[in-house]
Amino acid sequence: MHADRKVTFRLFAPKANDVLLMGSPGILEAIKKPLPLEKGDNGVWSLTVGPLAPGFYTYGFAIDGGLRMPDPSNPNLELRRWGATSLFLIPGMNEAPIDERKVPHGTVHVHSYDSPNLNTQRMVYVYTPPGYETGKQKLPVL
Repeated sequence: MHADRKVTFRLFAPKANDVLLMGSPGILEAIKKPLPLEKGDNGVWSLTVGPLAPGFYTYGFAIDGGLRMPDPSNPNLELRRWGATSLFLIPGMNEAPIDERKVPHGTVHVHSYDSPNLNTQRMVYVYTPPGYETGKQKLPVL
C-alpha cells in the first residue's frame, strides 16, 4: 500500500502464463473487472491499482485461467464457503466500523459441559455485557 492509496499486488509465479487480480465483491467493486498482472524478469507478477477509496477490500489471484488462490504473502484472510480470500484495509480520515474503540466491552466466558448425546465434553461460549459480573447494572439474567 502506498501513501497515495494506490496498492501494488505481487505474486511470485515464474511458471505461470497469466495471472489475474480477482475479488468478489472486494477489489472488483473498485477495478470493475479482473485485471492482468505483468510478469517481471524475476518471475514476479505485479499490478498497481488506485488510488482506492478508504474501505475494506478482498482479493485473490487466478493463475492460468484455473487455479484461484489468496495472496500467499498476505496473512490476513477472510474465509468463505468457496475458499479463502485475502483482505486489506485502506484507512480513512474517520474511524472505520471495524476499528477498536474505547467503549465498555463485555466478557466472553468459555464453559465445558457433558453432552450425553455425543458422549463427550463440549464447549459453550457465553457473552455477558459490561458490568454484568459486578452487578452494577440492572440486567436480565442470561
